[in-house]
Amino acid sequence: MPNNGKTDLVSAITSGVADVAVLSPEDIIIRRNQGIPIKAIAAIYRRSAVVYLSMPGSGILRPQDFVGKTIASAGQQGSVRDFEFQLDAMIKTLGMDMALIRNVPYDPEYKGFYNGSVDVTAAYATGGLIKVRQKGYAPNIIWPGDYKVRFYSDTLATTDQMVDRQSEKLFRFLRASLKGWQTAVGDPTGTIETIMKYAQTKDRKIQTAMFEAMLPLVHTGEDMIGWMRPKDWHDMHQMLAEQGLIDNPKDQVNQLFTMQFLDRIKQEGLR
Repeated sequence: MPNNGKTDLVSAITSGVADVAVLSPEDIIIRRNQGIPIKAIAAIYRRSAVVYLSMPGSGILRPQDFVGKTIASAGQQGSVRDFEFQLDAMIKTLGMDMALIRNVPYDPEYKGFYNGSVDVTAAYATGGLIKVRQKGYAPNIIWPGDYKVRFYSDTLATTDQMVDRQSEKLFRFLRASLKGWQTAVGDPTGTIETIMKYAQTKDRKIQTAMFEAMLPLVHTGEDMIGWMRPKDWHDMHQMLAEQGLIDNPKDQVNQLFTMQFLDRIKQEGLR
């Protein structure tokens, strides 16, 4: 179940309205910490699309250059939270002080970024970055992953109850989903044609740019599509704990995800 920005996807799966939802790992970690029994079954984006952009000629080329600058990444609605979480994690990982940065609300229209009142804006490499480039700008791009902040994105999540009682149904769903992704990666031209049939934005150039930006984040060349690593979940959990967003019980990390479906798909293949 994708998010339209208005639906509480966690409530959708815990209430039984949906069996599976696309959630950020931050959502899974925070809500699990609150006692809500949800977990990931696969990570579609094995690398987050979150980036931070600065204007060419600004001299802002790395997070250390954010000191004294205005950053547009704040917001607690939906996926916007990823921007603030990852900014905070990146700054703390580098031993910097967030108090030295002016963090203002994220604007999806990037008006402040264009007029110069915002020095750095958060964006998705698969969306906002493309919009900025369409405006004729060639921004500097700062990737959190280059500074040891490596988050998944678009994780497929369900409830503990579904895993226990509907494991075969989940297995078939995940196998079909990953087979679709494998087909998309292997046939970019055909995939764009399919996207154009259903996309709300009927602009082939934009859809192609979005697909090309997405590919290396989904198909990383490491492991199979959708694969998850326990260390990655541990690191994401630890970063949120360091931000004071969750408690930090060590035994909680293994409850955040299950590999049972991915392990079986790896053994049996995508048929």
